Amino acid sequence: CNDDLIEDTAVELEQVIRHTANRNPRNVIGNIGNRLYQTFRLFTFDFIHHQRKQQNNMQHLQPDTLLQNGKYKIERVLGQGGFGITYLASQTISIDGPIGSIKTEIKLAVKEFFMSEVCNRNKGSSHVSVPSVGSLQIVEQFKRKFLKEARNISGLNHPNIIKVVDVFEENGTAYYVMDYIDGDTYY
Repeated sequence: CNDDLIEDTAVELEQVIRHTANRNPRNVIGNIGNRLYQTFRLFTFDFIHHQRKQQNNMQHLQPDTLLQNGKYKIERVLGQGGFGITYLASQTISIDGPIGSIKTEIKLAVKEFFMSEVCNRNKGSSHVSVPSVGSLQIVEQFKRKFLKEARNISGLNHPNIIKVVDVFEENGTAYYVMDYIDGDTYY
């Protein structure tokens, strides 16, 4: 929580107390208590929302994180939902030909299984953990479904279905890698 938010809340609370005392001096305590409670609830909501926003920013993989022993390099977050985070990543590939080899970099989308309400990313590493045994069972169940979906999609070959090129487990979670198509989303 920042100092400006605390100062603004204190100023607002002082104004509420003065206004209430001027309107009805006999019922000052009741009105102050009610307004104090409302202000406290708003302040608490703002504080929790601010903390969650900061925490969510730290939950994703950081740029330049390497996956699969350096095969994929994370560049940035493309999107995040309740069950996963999608990243823009790059892969350096080498193409061999009759006159030598050429290295080139291709862009890919990497989807990470990450249930934002129950998963945590350990500070200082990319490892995903689940704090409770009950949540762990649910996370494992959905991770199996995530992997099954990825493997099923990887077996499809149709021009209107994105190609899944790799499926793997790492960092205590699961990933699948897709062709990256630059442009706007369709939702």
